[in-house]
Amino acid sequence: MQEWELVVVQALKWDVAAVTAGDFVDVILCQLAMIDVDDESERRLVVRHNALTFVILSALGSTLSSYSIAILSTVTLGGTASFRKELSE
Repeated sequence: MQEWELVVVQALKWDVAAVTAGDFVDVILCQLAMIDVDDESERRLVVRHNALTFVILSALGSTLSSYSIAILSTVTLGGTASFRKELSE
């Protein structure tokens, strides 16, 4: 059945790729100068991991679903920024 679904989707040229909050983590962290795209250090991996953890927690938490995406994004980045400050000290 899935094979036929793929055939139909391809024939109709539908783009079914879902964009998630995790797709924007690297972009936002780079814009905030929190990480460098080419940096493969452990610090970068920790900052990215923590940002993704906040995103996942905000998506899974039922009490968090009442807040807007903008608020959740701000909290996510704020938490990551706080952790970054702790790493640099």
